[in-house]
Amino acid sequence: MSRNQAPTRRQEKAFKIKMEKGGTMGEILRETGYSPTVIKSPSKVTHTKGWKELMDKYLPEDKLVDKHNYLLDNERKEETQVKALDMAYKLRNKYPKENVTAIQINVNKDREEYA
Repeated sequence: MSRNQAPTRRQEKAFKIKMEKGGTMGEILRETGYSPTVIKSPSKVTHTKGWKELMDKYLPEDKLVDKHNYLLDNERKEETQVKALDMAYKLRNKYPKENVTAIQINVNKDREEYA
């Protein structure tokens, strides 16, 4: 699949399902007829120019910022609006990825001395 194309019909259908019903991208891609290879790697769809165009058209950044500011300034938070904004941020990959730090300590010599 080329990464430099306008949205395909399947991308449009998948995007519409994601917006209306939610669910995992794997489930959505299966429902819209993508191959098992693409279903296992949703980024083959979500990292395309076509998908980005859909995001820009239906979830423009300025609209998200306006809604975010409205919710920050408003004392009465509408749960539905907060959830919708959260979903939009997730779709646009705006949350930081978790950083995992692994530390390995090797203890072998004089092990009994420290017990």
